[in-house]
Amino acid sequence: MKETVYIVLEKAAKLSGDKDLKKLNVKLMDVCDVCCSNKDIENKINHLEVTVLDVDGQKHVRKLVSLTDLINIIEAQIDNVDISPVGENQVMLDYERAKSNNKLITMLAVGFMCIFTFIGSAYVIMAYNNDVGTIELFDRIYGLLGITDYKETNMIEIAYGVGIALGIIVFYNHFGKMRISDTPTPIQVEMDKYEKDEEESLITQLGKSK
Repeated sequence: MKETVYIVLEKAAKLSGDKDLKKLNVKLMDVCDVCCSNKDIENKINHLEVTVLDVDGQKHVRKLVSLTDLINIIEAQIDNVDISPVGENQVMLDYERAKSNNKLITMLAVGFMCIFTFIGSAYVIMAYNNDVGTIELFDRIYGLLGITDYKETNMIEIAYGVGIALGIIVFYNHFGKMRISDTPTPIQVEMDKYEKDEEESLITQLGKSK
């Protein structure tokens, strides 16, 4: 009686290795998820070699592996199995060389990005306020409220500044490491969309280059 083996393919399989690595032996467990009631067969399938990537001196190596190739590899080495594929019909092997963990460079990069973002955000807010005439609008509001000594208190300006900060915190759903809710932030949603589009584009390019 044949054992049913389920293999689940995603669009991409992330791989990594040290900078001194020259060849990367890719096992089936690195490419997809395998499920079988017979754990001995599942373990054997997980350790089958799919391909060998030449990663010597390269930061990125990408290769497409089709579902048909995986089925042929399994059937050639494992007897009496019935393979039921789930998911994609091909997978992109995406190897990236492990990056060196230099804390000084990381801190400098984070510091630069914070300063750059702060200056850019301040410029955008000031340009917006200048375009819509925020100062003149505040003067009119003070006039309607009958407040004559507003230049000493700047109550509306302070409330406006606090409102902008609170609006940004609520919109982006976090402040530092604190989260307002467990829902993904707008940045996370956009990054997920970008990663999916990037994978689709890379797979299309690899398919054309075959």
